[in-house]
Amino acid sequence: MSLEAGRTTFAILGVPVDLVRLEAVLDLVDRAAVSQQPMMISTVNANFLAASQRSETFRTSLVESDLCTADGVGVLLLCRLLGINALSRVSGADILERLCARTETRIGRPLRVFFFGGEAGVAEAARRRVNAIASRAVQCVGSISPGFGTMEELSRPEWIEEINDAHPDLLVLALGAERGQAWLLHNAERLRVPVRTHLGAAINFLTGKIRRAPPLYQQLGLEWLWRITQEPRLTRRYYDDAMLLAQLVAGKVLPLAAMQALDRIVARPAAGRLRVSVATVFGNYVISLDGCATGDCVKALAAPFAAAVEAASPVALDLRNLASIDIAGIGSIMRLRRDLARTGRELRLVHMRPRIRRRLQLDAAGWLI
Repeated sequence: MSLEAGRTTFAILGVPVDLVRLEAVLDLVDRAAVSQQPMMISTVNANFLAASQRSETFRTSLVESDLCTADGVGVLLLCRLLGINALSRVSGADILERLCARTETRIGRPLRVFFFGGEAGVAEAARRRVNAIASRAVQCVGSISPGFGTMEELSRPEWIEEINDAHPDLLVLALGAERGQAWLLHNAERLRVPVRTHLGAAINFLTGKIRRAPPLYQQLGLEWLWRITQEPRLTRRYYDDAMLLAQLVAGKVLPLAAMQALDRIVARPAAGRLRVSVATVFGNYVISLDGCATGDCVKALAAPFAAAVEAASPVALDLRNLASIDIAGIGSIMRLRRDLARTGRELRLVHMRPRIRRRLQLDAAGWLI
């Protein structure tokens, strides 16, 4: 499912993060329930960023997601280091809590939810908890606690059939981040559920098995500290993620932030200007960029990029006259590549200047090249 044209996507360490607020996420869920078009939602936190650096499969699950929200203070801080202050936090727990708290939907009936995962009995407890609300906005139509096992064992045909036969609008997983994201990719073609997402601890919060951090902890960005007091086993994971992200901040984020600042000086004549032209060259749909693919200028990419996806031709992005690019420009290119891949086509970046190539490498988006 493609998000509406013009939505801004930022590339944070090679991972897309969308500029979207909670109410807009709920609206997209309702719209997908009506259209029945598949939509995968990922809530990107510090653990997701770290895992994306360790695992290409995990990174692919985020790149191919239809919507990636900013979940956690770590992601917001990285964005601020890179000059982005507009993002607001939308966590998996926020999404599930708000869905259950609504008094009505935009689809004229309750949203049908299915829970898959968690420790033994947790998914069933979540089902009972949701249905006990007796809400006109949400109804749980099934639950499965699959336990542990290989990806094939967790993807039994009878379980996929049970999920599909329940006709849910929203499938919520709790399998652990890496297994959950991999499961969604592995079973994408077999699922007949419009909205799929891994919300992890949100199911435990819903059932009360684990207490979510009080609002003050959330506001101060200390929810991770509260989680450690509730689940000491997470200490090692948080430490490993923090060490990896600290290395990435020193080696990639800060140099990229400095180069973006330098670009605003060196590329001053082109700053605030982006000209986009389209031509057909030897059967290729060629989009040429002239100026700076930065900030609000990237809005000029929405229409030609959407037209490129609709075209039947191979697509090339000519960057010879591109003076500068930031994480908003890289995010737009990332989304174009994903949308073209869904039509069986690749995106070629041609005539790239060394300094533009360096920006992609510092943003851990060298895989675009």
